[in-house]
Amino acid sequence: MTAPVALAWARGHIGVAEDPPGSDNGPQINAWQERYDVAGLAWCGAFAGHALLAAGIDVPRGIVWVPTIEEWARTGTHGFSWHTWEDRAPGDLVVFGFGEDGRANHVGLLDEDRIHTIEGNTPADERGGNECVARRRRDPSQVRGCARPPWPG
Repeated sequence: MTAPVALAWARGHIGVAEDPPGSDNGPQINAWQERYDVAGLAWCGAFAGHALLAAGIDVPRGIVWVPTIEEWARTGTHGFSWHTWEDRAPGDLVVFGFGEDGRANHVGLLDEDRIHTIEGNTPADERGGNECVARRRRDPSQVRGCARPPWPG
């Protein structure tokens, strides 16, 4: 299994949205969270974890905490590796640092065009709205780096 499998899985879930809006819940979202025992919390990491699972990579519960994803990649834990935006590859987990402090606080999968990400727990576009799974184009200045999963083969 490879990055294209994870990306196909992620693309197949574009549009899944929180229900009720603003709740960090919904039937599909709850199922993703349940696997990692994090009901009702921000779910971008649970979404990323399920994309990896679809591609044959079963990662521990820590996948739900974005700073942990970055730590795993920087230290080579669980086979992840850390890469710059310039060295990005499709299927990388793009770690974002939104806000004034720039801390790692959101993650999405880099799509095959190497420009867009597929993200869970994000508004459909820059105008805002209900959190959902969406394909987004982000400013590279918001990217901390890319955590490359240990793709088999």
